[in-house]
Amino acid sequence: MGEEVKMTLCGLCVWHCPMEARLKDGRVVSVESKGFKGCPRSVTSPELLYHPKRLNYPLKRAGERGENRWQRITWEQALDEIAAKVAEIRDKHGPEALCFSVGGDNHCSGEYLNRLEYLFGNPNLMSHGRVCLMPTMLTSLIISGWVIPWPIMRPETRCFLIVGGNPSMAAWRLWHRLRKAKEEGLKLIVVDPRLTDTARIADIWLQPRPGTDTALLLGMANVIIKERLYDRDFVAKWCYGWDRFLERVSQYPPEKVEGITWVPADKIREAARLYATNKPAICFEAMGIEHARNSVPAMQMTLILPAITGNLDVPGGNLLLEPHKRIRLAGDIEGSEFLSPEQKRKAIGGEKYRMFSWETWDRVGQEYQKLTGRRLSYYYFGGVGHPPSMWRANHHGKTIPYQRSDNHLPEPLA
Repeated sequence: MGEEVKMTLCGLCVWHCPMEARLKDGRVVSVESKGFKGCPRSVTSPELLYHPKRLNYPLKRAGERGENRWQRITWEQALDEIAAKVAEIRDKHGPEALCFSVGGDNHCSGEYLNRLEYLFGNPNLMSHGRVCLMPTMLTSLIISGWVIPWPIMRPETRCFLIVGGNPSMAAWRLWHRLRKAKEEGLKLIVVDPRLTDTARIADIWLQPRPGTDTALLLGMANVIIKERLYDRDFVAKWCYGWDRFLERVSQYPPEKVEGITWVPADKIREAARLYATNKPAICFEAMGIEHARNSVPAMQMTLILPAITGNLDVPGGNLLLEPHKRIRLAGDIEGSEFLSPEQKRKAIGGEKYRMFSWETWDRVGQEYQKLTGRRLSYYYFGGVGHPPSMWRANHHGKTIPYQRSDNHLPEPLA
């Protein structure tokens, strides 16, 4: 077949960078990013594709558990056996007794798993989303009524605030754009306990004590409001609860925040002024916050700062993008309407962790549909159960809220 080059997209993270794949006799031999240096994930993708230990076919255990003995079976046998076992669990214990679980979803497959789950009658889905983008999207919908996407830089963007992210390692397309924009005068503020390559090129590097991002951002808001650097027209027209927010922010002057975060008060003031006076600006929250405990308050502040400074939904700032009318969204496919209200109420953890409950997201979904005419995707936002609670229910059968008398329950863990 000879050698050829094909254009494709990398599927190993959500950025989906454009790639050139070089093939020889139909086999990928190398990949290169189009227009910039590729990240380690992309350039080593052929190794992942052809690794001898990659699982390409269904395997069934051939010995006892732990012996690591397997036999290859056909897809038909695998699907038949799985379907029979799933049906047995449903018929004996009810569809809610099964937990659906999914890993990284970069190839538009989550909505089909959801469709299977909802048609099956199950309200519990466990995924990595709790620490990967889902909290950001949940908070964005509740705070702003819309999903604020990852940053879309434009030539007019004058300032970029990164909270808990390192594009130099995790988002090379953004990293390439940031370095180029810096040469053109972009101001860069990086909030990160570590001195990363991204922090090295920042105009201001804020190095907070881990877990204190909320206090740091409240301190910046304190400076912005006290020095009247906020957008008074936008606040008056669009911001709800301003008086209560002022009361909260007043409790975080830079000197107090310095004691909490270890970031010097003067540096907090400098960062606040740089962000508020160089518009349009982007405030970008990355996985560093989502992986932390009590991440939601920090993410609320990353949404509030663009709003009060007039950087929300303006070219070069944090945009609110409407989905294209010709695109079929995950919410159109997954079929959440197939799941009855009775089954939704059985989701584990919903009563205690209300932000992720079906009740909350049915309400949010109704408002979203009024505004956009489109269905909200539950896989990407909420209403899928609380994973830690599901693990506890799995290990301690007595915590299952809908157990039946004929259930065979495991002994609680020591």
